[in-house]
Amino acid sequence: MTSRPAIASGQSDDYREKLLARASKKGSEIRLSKYPGADGKRRIYRVQSRPGGHGASGAKPGRLSDADMASISAANMHTPAGYSVRAEGSILVLSGPFSRTLHADIKAIGGRWDGKQGENRRVWMVPAGKGLDLERVLWERILRERGIDRETSSPHEVATQWLHFLEASLHDGTIEPSHFLEAQPRVTRFEDLAPRFDDLVSRYDLSTSAPGFHSMSEEEVAERVANRSIVRGIAPALREPAQLGDRWVVYEFIGIPFNLEKRHWVREDGTPLPGVVTGRAQFAYHRPATHEEISACQASVTANEGRLRRRM
Repeated sequence: MTSRPAIASGQSDDYREKLLARASKKGSEIRLSKYPGADGKRRIYRVQSRPGGHGASGAKPGRLSDADMASISAANMHTPAGYSVRAEGSILVLSGPFSRTLHADIKAIGGRWDGKQGENRRVWMVPAGKGLDLERVLWERILRERGIDRETSSPHEVATQWLHFLEASLHDGTIEPSHFLEAQPRVTRFEDLAPRFDDLVSRYDLSTSAPGFHSMSEEEVAERVANRSIVRGIAPALREPAQLGDRWVVYEFIGIPFNLEKRHWVREDGTPLPGVVTGRAQFAYHRPATHEEISACQASVTANEGRLRRRM
């Protein structure tokens, strides 16, 4: 019977947990990448199934072939600007401008430069089994390009550098939603920086969804940011009146997802709510409902209740 390794990429956290539990029962081993891909999600890098034969790929019993590992790793690896990774058999090939520091890092993990002493392709070649090490090297280079130095800075300084990167990227229009998911666990652990992170999330939401955002004054932006609530699961209906506590509001748009934290799990008066805080959440932006919108909504509800009573 042929071994059948299961590979997943970009799946939800719930799916990952189920896959991990299922693999554990079957005696399998799963390794997750420590670094997120371009969409901010950690990747399932390798699954080792129970021994069951070599199969068509020629893999040893109990593990994927090196060619399969190279293909999976190359398809999911986040690379710095100007670089790309592809799989050639059991080798990961990194293309891009030559860098002495990058060359030293790749050489340290067992890779080599294909220069004049080889085929002179001017690429780095790394064994498939070193895929996670290559991912770490490239990720550190990405952080350095963003002005984030984890080697010589304290955790608080690194978190501040992340905020500076988000602010600059938001200003020049190069920011991506995945950047917020990458930065959040490093920034929001510090109470003095967490509100700045939420403010940047809202500014990104407004810049992509609110008409005329770039012509708004700081006061108008602050007012829009203040009129937001956190939603989980099913998002509220947009452009329809809804009750939020004792207020009537109209939700205008929903922002990008972020990881829910205990500081978000509070009542409107700021007191903490009991319970476990997990999962993804989004900011929902609203404005006060007009008297006409409230009246129309209440009339519609009364009419629907009347129809239901007649059917009973």
